[in-house]
Amino acid sequence: MVEKKHKNIPSLIGKSFIIIAIIIFSNYNIYKLNKKNIENEELKPLMIEVDNDNLSIDEQEVKTPVLIKKSNSNYIGVLEIPKLYFKKGFYDINDLNNDVNKNIELLSGSVMPNYDNSILVFAGHSGNGELAYFNDIDKLVKGDDINVYYNNKKYEYIVIDIYNEEKVGSIKINDYNNKLILTTCNQSDKTKQLIVEAKLRDN
Repeated sequence: MVEKKHKNIPSLIGKSFIIIAIIIFSNYNIYKLNKKNIENEELKPLMIEVDNDNLSIDEQEVKTPVLIKKSNSNYIGVLEIPKLYFKKGFYDINDLNNDVNKNIELLSGSVMPNYDNSILVFAGHSGNGELAYFNDIDKLVKGDDINVYYNNKKYEYIVIDIYNEEKVGSIKINDYNNKLILTTCNQSDKTKQLIVEAKLRDN
């Protein structure tokens, strides 16, 4: 009886290896399939929240923001619009100085240009006063240049569209593959927000 049990041990071990191999092979195929589906998945529309009511400013209307962020008081990059002779540093998204009442604001949801499918969305005041940094972006036309300096590299964008949207508190971006967006209030129609869309130039 003991000999019979010993004879069955190699058989049981062999069957165990076969079962383990089948499980590993099946999981590997499932992983490959999921990875392929992720790689082929189309980019879904991105919703960027915008404080629309806070982009038009008069000199007397500046309010002190609630200090809920930390600051290192250092710019992480520079936004340049050559046509408008505009050049302004910007802060990290989580810096308390990254506030439209203090500077141009890099909106939450932005992805820096050193990553694939990057999207930079900047909001700025228009109107009167020294904080109206985006007061002249309505003068931009298709083909104009916008540059971003980040991590010791210059990223060159070209304006591809300029349009207005209803103020609904967000911007819907369908194609955010290496894009840059500037937004501010439309000074001619306070119910609209002006959007300038630019795309990263091919190297």
